[in-house]
Amino acid sequence: MRGYWTRIYPAEPMSAPLIRADVEGLLEPLFQPDELGLLLLAVGEAVANAVRHGAGPVQAHVEVSDNKVVVRVRDCGPGFDANRLYDAEPSPLDAESGRGLYVIKRATDQVIVTVDHGTVVAMTRKRRRNGGSRGAGTADRPRADQPPPHQPPAAEPPSGESAFRRGVL
Repeated sequence: MRGYWTRIYPAEPMSAPLIRADVEGLLEPLFQPDELGLLLLAVGEAVANAVRHGAGPVQAHVEVSDNKVVVRVRDCGPGFDANRLYDAEPSPLDAESGRGLYVIKRATDQVIVTVDHGTVVAMTRKRRRNGGSRGAGTADRPRADQPPPHQPPAAEPPSGESAFRRGVL
């Protein structure tokens, strides 16, 4: 299953739960609840950072391939030193902020930050066979809504926003 979806939101605090809900609706069939929860946590942190530190609208882009999902959050702000991501340590528990990058890094399989006419935080979560995502080293079990692995899949679904909107992906 492959496809993509893009949407632009206003740079305001209420965009974070809206983006999380939209991404959850798209990806819920593809992940186990705990894995989806981690990805949504990272997305929420990236959106909160874009709203707080960026400028202009916030763009959410979801790209689904056979083996991974990439969620990109883009803003039009001046950006930040991307090396902070790799050095990110959690702030003290009583701090009001400062844990976002650390949470994003811990909740995803890969994070890439690019700064060029704004900031893009690309968060990747690997997909496991049969649509469900599980931690490393655990066996995949077929899901009831998936054909057995030995059966060829149905025709390739259309890609693009319309595929997500129709619930194909």
